[in-house]
Amino acid sequence: IKYPKFLKDVVFQRVRKEFTSRAEKESELRSYESTYADYLEMLIQYGYVFLFMPAYPLAALFALVNNVIEIHTDSYRLVKLCKRPFPSYACPSSLWRHGFTLMTMLGVVTNGLIVKNSKVFGEIPLKRSIFLFCALFAVCYYGVRRFVRGVEMNIRKNKSE
Repeated sequence: IKYPKFLKDVVFQRVRKEFTSRAEKESELRSYESTYADYLEMLIQYGYVFLFMPAYPLAALFALVNNVIEIHTDSYRLVKLCKRPFPSYACPSSLWRHGFTLMTMLGVVTNGLIVKNSKVFGEIPLKRSIFLFCALFAVCYYGVRRFVRGVEMNIRKNKSE
């Protein structure tokens, strides 16, 4: 039986579509650049929220909503729109941790100055304000540091399982 050419083409396209492997479909997608831009975006957002918290307290809520939306859009992008990235050497997370540590230090300084100059607590003597500033700085710095180390340990534990 001889079939017309257009019918052969239609059947061939349908069969090809059905038997195309996932890897072949993924090869046609665009490449995923890197995680550098994602980390940088998180660092900038953390800086804005933490540096200017007394000036606009709702920024933390907006950042939380933004991060929830970002998680979903990034996961969709990585799963559906991009090729799987090839394993390659990336900068260690300790470099990003130093960036977040620096933002925390700057945030404590700016928040302390904003609160001191806002006269919310009345007139605070200089010695007492310096002591309060140092105490707040130490609590924030070591609190964030301990939290980040706890997250890193959980990641290492999950990788080893």
